[in-house]
This record gives sequence, structure tokens and C-alpha cells, in this order.
Amino acid sequence: MARLTGAVVPSILLAIAVLMPQEQPKPPEPGIVLDGTIVNVVDGDTIDIEFKRRVRVRLRDCWAPETRTTDPVEKQRGLAAKHFVMGWEGQPARLVVNTDGDEDWGDGLSFGRAVGDVWVHGYNIAPRIIQAGHATKTKGGK
Repeated sequence: MARLTGAVVPSILLAIAVLMPQEQPKPPEPGIVLDGTIVNVVDGDTIDIEFKRRVRVRLRDCWAPETRTTDPVEKQRGLAAKHFVMGWEGQPARLVVNTDGDEDWGDGLSFGRAVGDVWVHGYNIAPRIIQAGHATKTKGGK
């Protein structure tokens, strides 16, 4: 049997996630909207999107295990989440930072990262990461 390479597995996982029955995507909420390209996956819930500048994005309502940890089980799960999200690397992406209508970044920044929803091909990727079992909607959630 042929051995799967590291590049093939994320592609297969992404294809499965895309084909999974999904709710109809809702349009992005009002806020700051920027179109760019996913250029790097830091871990399962943090990515870099390049506009005219690269911006680190913390996915809103998506909590993946950490990749930088001394806990070997959490690290393994975090790396699996990261590899899953890598399926979107290089894709056009729309970042929506919710602003409660006042156009101020407010809660849209955390530790130097934008916090928002990332849309690829018309859908928010965070629910797909959660449905694939690589993250939860709440910190420490089940």
C-alpha cells in the first residue's frame, strides 16, 4: 500500500471537511473586512493572513490544543489541528473583525493578533475546524 505523505493527509482531511454536511454559511457580521491570502498556519486556531501586510489572526470562537506545550498529548493534538488548518494555506481569505458597528478594533485585538472570523470560499473556517474535532467553541470546552 502506498504511504501517504505529509502534504496529502491535510488535503484529504480538508476535502472531507468541505464535503461534510454544513449549515448554510451566514454572511459576515458588520465590522472591519479585509481580503487577503492565508500564508502561514501557526497552530489550529491562529493563522497569518497577508493583505498588504501580514496580520496574525486568532480565530474567534475556536480553541485548538496548543502546539507549544510540554504536555505530549496536547502537543500531538495541537499539531494535528495545525496540519488540518494547513489545508487552507495559500487560499484567498476574508478576515472579518467584529466591531459592534463602531469601526474601532476594541476586542478585535488580542496579544498583537486580530481576533475574527476567516472566510474561505464563502464559509467560516472555524466551525469546520471544530466539526472535524480539532478545536472547541469555548476555551477548555468539550
